[in-house]
Amino acid sequence: MRIAEISSTGTCGIAVYADRLTGLLREAGHDILRLDVRAEMKQLVREVLEWAPDVVHLHFEPSFLGSVGRFAILLDKLQGFRRAVTLHYADEACWGLLQSRCEIGIAHKPMETPGGRQEVLHMPCPMYEPGDHEPGVPPLAVTFGFLSTWKKQAAVLEAMVPRIKQGVYRVLMLCASHGSMGSDSAHVAGEVRTIIEDRGLGDSAQLVTDFLDEADLLARMAAADLGFLFAPQDTCSGSAAAREFIAAGLPFVVSESTHFWGLESAVRSNQTVGDFAETVAHLADSPLWRSRVRARVLAEYARTNWRVATQRHLELFDGP
Repeated sequence: MRIAEISSTGTCGIAVYADRLTGLLREAGHDILRLDVRAEMKQLVREVLEWAPDVVHLHFEPSFLGSVGRFAILLDKLQGFRRAVTLHYADEACWGLLQSRCEIGIAHKPMETPGGRQEVLHMPCPMYEPGDHEPGVPPLAVTFGFLSTWKKQAAVLEAMVPRIKQGVYRVLMLCASHGSMGSDSAHVAGEVRTIIEDRGLGDSAQLVTDFLDEADLLARMAAADLGFLFAPQDTCSGSAAAREFIAAGLPFVVSESTHFWGLESAVRSNQTVGDFAETVAHLADSPLWRSRVRARVLAEYARTNWRVATQRHLELFDGP
């Protein structure tokens, strides 16, 4: 099959997603044309027309890829091809504009729309095989993601301080970074470091802001005992970090938020930072509970890893 993959390029999450799919499709013997959606539209259309693919697969996320209107125009110009759109942003208004312009609509969350074919594919988990795990004493709880004030990472760490000082668990905060931080991330990093120093947490709480490639990131996660991810409100996006936890075989806690929609193995807590911190403490303090959650995590990985997702993409591309 000849497939044109149109997405952003570089190190952002959508680009990594498209690159991973592209690599596995090529590995399966398919011809792939990889194009940057931010290129000039005439150039994009010309390259697709000249290459004449069986399927054109476009990835849409408005914060990276521009207006939905520009995207709709691009889809209109590609009439005559079998068009698939993966919506990485669960916005019903966006989908309402795009659905009539594509033959296959793929989303990471279900959306109520008046018509059009929609396939819900969970965000896939990276391919990884964690080795044997030796429990830490006290257990190590890890979190990962971009530092942001809306995620309330400093407030969550502050709520965890009593249990950390009691020796219930240690905390490792891994910052998603492309080698530098914006002003908001730098501000949160400063808040976190101040809490670690002022509360005398020492080595029981660490913040790592260095860039980590995926292999190093997954190895650090797999070496931990549990994970935690907090989102204080509903969002239109999904959590790639949760899928990293699943790949690492890590039992983990998430707050109740649409940001974590579709996670079947996670332990859930409410959006109050105090209650969330206590849920993490309870999971850290119960090896048996962690073992049971880990079994659920491994089962979810078997259902949602990238090889399974790639096969499902091919079925959709080749289907009616």
